[in-house]
Amino acid sequence: SCSDGLWHCVGSPCPPPSPCEDSEFLCSGGSQRCIPSVWLCDNEDDCGDGSDEVCPSTCPPDQFRCTGGACLPLELRCNGHPDCADQSDEDFCAPTSPEPGCPAEEFRCANGRCLPAHKVCDGKLDCGFADDSDEH
Repeated sequence: SCSDGLWHCVGSPCPPPSPCEDSEFLCSGGSQRCIPSVWLCDNEDDCGDGSDEVCPSTCPPDQFRCTGGACLPLELRCNGHPDCADQSDEDFCAPTSPEPGCPAEEFRCANGRCLPAHKVCDGKLDCGFADDSDEH
């Protein structure tokens, strides 16, 4: 716990608070260097000690694994912008401009799916996996 600006621990010593943001990774060693989490497991030693390349073989359920090994939030998959170093988060996605287009009375999702107009802004994600364009 923290009291009067000081850490007070019962039992084993408390780890110091991380100097990194939630979207960053704290490199091992004494450098206290923070790198963007998207640089993890990209086959490039960004920390200088290799600690950003020690990669898990699986990711938590709310994340997906880039081919290079990094785990990223599911909402970054198939969002039209490559977030993995190897761009694998945009592989096997529905085309963004399928042929033919949607009828004039329907809404076209970012992934190309057509929806009836009444499904737009209804509080439900109707476009499909990782596409919330119908609620924007």
